[in-house]
Amino acid sequence: MQRIGFAFLGWFFLSSQSVHLHAAGTELTTVIARGPHENVIQTVQPDGTTNTFTHLQTGLNRRSGTEYIPASAEVEVVNGVPLARKTQYQVIFGATRWMRPKARLIA
Repeated sequence: MQRIGFAFLGWFFLSSQSVHLHAAGTELTTVIARGPHENVIQTVQPDGTTNTFTHLQTGLNRRSGTEYIPASAEVEVVNGVPLARKTQYQVIFGATRWMRPKARLIA
């Protein structure tokens, strides 16, 4: 039975945890490094063999202090103003009755 397939990889990338045990501890999957646009993922089999690959995606992670954490496309509404704060750059959306809609990017 092959354990790594497209369904597993899709589920793995959508999950926010970085360490997974599969099938009663038969394999261990860990994110061993993160960058702004990549995750280095390692899978260790019960016999000790490893598989390491790099998941590339623009805007995959964001900086929080001195480390990278997974980014999110979540938009929050704070005091009636929509904000996107969990991406690589913060965005404030706004519109008034007298002006056309606009957005401000905070780098």
